[in-house]
Order: sequence, then C-alpha cells, then structure tokens
Amino acid sequence: MGDRLLSRRAFLAGSAALSVAYALGLTGCGSSEPQDTRSFGGGTITASFASTTDSFHPCTATAPLALSGNLHVVEPLYESNPTSYEVMPALADGFPRFEDDGTCTIKIRDDARFSTGAAVTAGDVVASYERFCTLNPALAQHLDFISDMQAVDDATISLALARPFSFVEERLQMVKVFPESQSFQEASAAPIGSGPWRYASFEKNKLVFLPNVSYNGPHTVLDNEMDWSVITDDVSRVRTQSDGWSMAMQDVPGDSAVQLNNAGMDVDITQGFNAPFFAFRADSGPFADARVRQAVFYAIDTQELVDRALSGRASVPTCFLPVNHPDNDHADTLFAYDPDYARQLLSDAGVSQVSFTLDCTDDAVLTQIVPQIKSNLEDTGVFQVTVRTSAARDLYNKVDAGGSDVVAILDRQDPLAYASDACFLMEWWYKDERWMGKRTGWSGSDEYAQLLDLLATVEAGEGDDRHTAILDCLNLLADQAVIYPLLHLQSATAFNRATIDGGCAMGGDGLYLLDAATVVPEDQ
Repeated sequence: MGDRLLSRRAFLAGSAALSVAYALGLTGCGSSEPQDTRSFGGGTITASFASTTDSFHPCTATAPLALSGNLHVVEPLYESNPTSYEVMPALADGFPRFEDDGTCTIKIRDDARFSTGAAVTAGDVVASYERFCTLNPALAQHLDFISDMQAVDDATISLALARPFSFVEERLQMVKVFPESQSFQEASAAPIGSGPWRYASFEKNKLVFLPNVSYNGPHTVLDNEMDWSVITDDVSRVRTQSDGWSMAMQDVPGDSAVQLNNAGMDVDITQGFNAPFFAFRADSGPFADARVRQAVFYAIDTQELVDRALSGRASVPTCFLPVNHPDNDHADTLFAYDPDYARQLLSDAGVSQVSFTLDCTDDAVLTQIVPQIKSNLEDTGVFQVTVRTSAARDLYNKVDAGGSDVVAILDRQDPLAYASDACFLMEWWYKDERWMGKRTGWSGSDEYAQLLDLLATVEAGEGDDRHTAILDCLNLLADQAVIYPLLHLQSATAFNRATIDGGCAMGGDGLYLLDAATVVPEDQ
C-alpha cells in the first residue's frame, strides 16, 4: 500500500493547498498562520448550522448535522481530509498490514478510550461493523470485500478479504466505532465515541459538545466547549455571523458571500462531489439510445447555471469525478454547451421530437436550476419537457415498486459524505441494484458488463494500472451517460478569523472544526 502516513502538520498544509480558489479570497483547511502575539483556546467555539436532524446514530445518520457532529465525536479506523481526499489513521494505529493469505490486520491506537473512560476494544470495532452491515445494507454492500472480521485480541482486528482490494482504508471510514454496549436508542440520541469531542446535549436547536478528556489521537482540542446553533433561516444565520455572535457559519448562501466578506468574515469555498445528476431509463423509451442521453447534456448551458443560478458555487464536470479528486482525468466525452451538436446527435439517432417528463426531487438547489434546464432543452426545438416535482422518497418508492412511467430523473446526492475513493463514487450508483434495475434498466446491457469488469480491475489494481482502469471507467460512463453529474457543487463556510483559528469548508453540506481553536484577544 506504500507509506501513506503523513505528519499532521504536513497533512493539513497539503490539504489547504488543494482548496478551490474563490473570487473573495479563501482560507484552506487547517490553521491560519498565527501571529506570535496571539494565544489560542480556553473558550467556547460557536457556530451556526443550516439544518437539524432526528438521529445521530453512527450506522444510519444521513442528515448533515448528524454526519458533521459525528465527525468530531465518533471515530472510524480511518478518516479522510475534507478537501484533499487523503486518508490517514484515526482510531487505527497506522495502516493495515496485508498478509499473503488474503487477510489484513489493523491495530487500534494505544490506550484509545471512549469519552466514558472505557477502553476501545477490537470487540467494539467488530460490533460496530456488524451493526452497520445490519442497519445500513445499502452502504454495507460497498464493504462486500470483507468476508469476515474478527477480534484477534483487545487491540487487533483481522479482516479476511473476499478478493484483492486496494481501498480498504477508504471504505473503513464508513464504519464509526461506538461501544458494543450502547443501545440503538442511546446511540441515536447521543453516540459515545473516542474522538476529540463528546456530545453533551441537543436541546432547543443547540448542539453542545465538550472535550473528550480521554482522547489521545491526532487532533487537538484547546477549548472548553463547542456550541452549534441550528438556524435554518438564511437571513438570520448570515446576520448572526455578520454581527459576531457566531465564529463559524455553515452553508453560506451564494448571494451573501460579499456581505459577509465586507463584515470582515473569511468565506472558505471547497469543491465537493455533491452532484445534481441525471438518471435515464436506458432499456426502453426515448433515452434507450446513448446519443439522446448525451444530447441532453450538450443542450444545457452548465456554465450559465453556475454563474447565474448558483453564484459561481459549482464546477462543470470534466469527468464523473470532481475536478479536485486525485483520480480526476478528462474523459474523452466532454459535455460543453453545444446545442447544434445536440441537435446533430438527435438527428443521427433518427429522432425529430422527444417529449418526456423530467421527474425532479424537491431539493432546494434543483429548484434554482431546473427552469433554465427546461428552457435550454426546449430551445433545441426537439425536446419538449414537463417537469414533475416530488419528494425523493416518494419518487423512488414509485419507481422501485415497478410499472413506473419515470424515464428521466434529476436529483442531487453526495456519496463523498461516506467514502472518498473513485471506485466508491462510481459504485454508489453503478453497483446498486436499485439504480441499475428498475430505475435505469441498464443492468442487462453489454456496456454494463464491461463496466463491472473495469471496476473489478480498479478495486484490485495499484499505481498506473489502477489509474488506467479508472480512466477507462470515466470514458465509459461519459459515453453512455446513463447516470451522470450535471455539475459538482462547492460548499461555503464563513469564519470570523479574529475569533477562531482553523477549520474549513467541507466538500459537502457539513461543518469541519477539528483542530479549530478560539483566538484569545491580544490584550488579554
């Protein structure tokens, strides 16, 4: 696997350099360069968050507040930096040791303890893995390279691999470790973790963290408390930040960045996967021909969507992966705005008119972009689009029940919230039987069989061989355009750097304050 362990300082410095630049001027992930006269810590970190949650359970949580909170509380064996995708040990003491018999062993960090003071054992790790597989089968399918996990002793886990697999650390970050003794109800309300912070309370839209005094991992906690206020109204959240009541603000609205910048705030922008995407019925109907699917992408002026509807907070894809992903490479098929070519593709496919219903989820970002999408498509003179909006759960329940008239879906999802390797980001849709079956009907195609072979090569590969196989996958996905990102969104977090040092925007809808600390005024 190579020597991938970096010092914390080098790790944070490298990730900062990879943050996506923004017109207002940004800070990277990690600490800003401190002045010699400043001191840090001893106070309360305050932040505002744009949404709430009903559960913090480490196995099932999907809400951004829960995922972000657990990031600070409940450790996996490995974690990834939110801007560089670099994976490093968290609860694990180093990277896995691979044996010739198809097993690997992982050691737990010496004297790792939960916030209760109880030692973290290999039994807790195995129990967390087993509960994850039981409670979250949709995600657990991406751990099917593990045929068995056992506790060798209190500090050692052994994994039997079902096949050669080169993303062990990346995938294990999905499994957050909490005590085997903690019940489902207790873990849903406030999971116990071995991370630098612990949950203290969550009442009246205020999430309170206290330091885990037993923590001995790679992160640093210098403050006495951390408070996140849930403020769902954008105007109120911006005012709270501008007036100095909050040190950090998650989810900066696109039209508020200048206002916050003028108030002395730093607005940190980070590129993520977070993708509005199209998914087409590929086995029948108007989108059975790949040229018709491609024509949809060529007909949409994505740069105008970025500039006008999204205030510059997105990038136009050069391939399936976001531009800052280590495995990003330009696909042979690039969907630059070209309505004439879209019409040519439709003509080549023998299509003179395509009338269809676009089933769109009620996501707030999609609401901003779907009017232009409809307009651009209809400007070709070939597409006639009826937009039908519904909640994602209702839409997918309808499709998965069978007999649906859905032929084109516009939705937004962010698999990067769970794992960061290129293979996982593709497999999120393309190895999910629901998407390949009733939602797109692509699973029976020769091209899909080819993709599965390529993904198997990626999973087992290393170095240049793996990257070549990834590029082959990226080319196939773009050429077929069955499920493909229209854009990759960026996220924005505002910081009052006079009062807080460190922290950065995450690539998705979250808040990253690991290693952040309050700034003590110079006159104190």
